[in-house]
Amino acid sequence: MDESGFGFRVAFDSAPAAQAVADHVKQQGGQADVEEEKGILPLGILLVIFIPPGLALLAEVVNNVVHSWRDHGVVIDARGTGDPVIHEEKSLPFGTIVILTRDGDTAKRTDLPEVDVGKYIAAALKAVGGGASASAAKTAADTLLAA
Repeated sequence: MDESGFGFRVAFDSAPAAQAVADHVKQQGGQADVEEEKGILPLGILLVIFIPPGLALLAEVVNNVVHSWRDHGVVIDARGTGDPVIHEEKSLPFGTIVILTRDGDTAKRTDLPEVDVGKYIAAALKAVGGGASASAAKTAADTLLAA
């Protein structure tokens, strides 16, 4: 991830859904590329997003992404060395967010109201993208919502 901005990835089931979000990100001044990941399920289509510094776009992009996932929970997977990946998790109800980090830490938040899901995920993404543990990311996101 470039130090002068923020990068993350989003897993989609279809290229058209990923491309629609990519087009929106580009229109707003961010960078986005759709990549196909063959043989790595459930990550079929990855949207690689980079948001330049000073561009207040993260929460809006995340909100647009999870808007189409209303029937499912979300996993923020920051394991490994790459940028964090967010994807829908059909076994979790909407309003549930699970955070996984490379240090083996896991945190879960349940029953988030629809209006807060995008803000919560954006705050957690920024925290884990900066190296925070899952517990610290959850605390940071919870603090944002309490303010």
